[in-house]
Amino acid sequence: MPNINRPRISKNTNYATQIDKVDDLRGLVVEDGTIVECLQVYYVSINGDWFPFAPLNNETLEIGWARYDDTMFNAGIPFIFTDNNPFNLPNNAGLTIDDYNLSMYSATDQMFTLELGCTYALTIAFKAYLNTNNGHIELSFNAPDDYDYSNIADVIIFPKGNGIEHIFSRSFNFYCNEGAQSGGINLIMNASHAGAIYDIKYFIEKLSHA
Repeated sequence: MPNINRPRISKNTNYATQIDKVDDLRGLVVEDGTIVECLQVYYVSINGDWFPFAPLNNETLEIGWARYDDTMFNAGIPFIFTDNNPFNLPNNAGLTIDDYNLSMYSATDQMFTLELGCTYALTIAFKAYLNTNNGHIELSFNAPDDYDYSNIADVIIFPKGNGIEHIFSRSFNFYCNEGAQSGGINLIMNASHAGAIYDIKYFIEKLSHA
């Protein structure tokens, strides 16, 4: 079979795209694929909706973190609990840092207020003591509209008792389904013996937006 020499074709094409700046996306009627800049974020129009694609910062992606500190109970005035009596972990969010305006916790309801399909990381930090040796506290999630969240849990061991303060932190990764969105999530504790808890802090990060 004879050799066939095919010419190599090289072609460089430059395209110029006009990007308009707007102050508000609402009410714009454009063709699919239109790109605009609004408040320093670039959006592309697809099937009548606007989708941000640059810059990819936390505000654009609707992710970020927040911190909620209880200011009611401290070492001088702790929250007192009794043995084998489940209680809702108290946090009045008296100190709140929520620079991304995600509003992931309601101090009024003592519930985490989450968005459907999103994923989260939560760290719970606190100080506590028991009035006996070798006791423990059971910590679990509670979603009134989805019992399965109670499987997100941990057992916290107190190696020292008789009023000796312990500093604890526990971290959990989880997602928000329809039950967690509709009814929220709160944190339940159940202690083997009487004691006290205080200096309660929540650090929560929204990892992804559905």
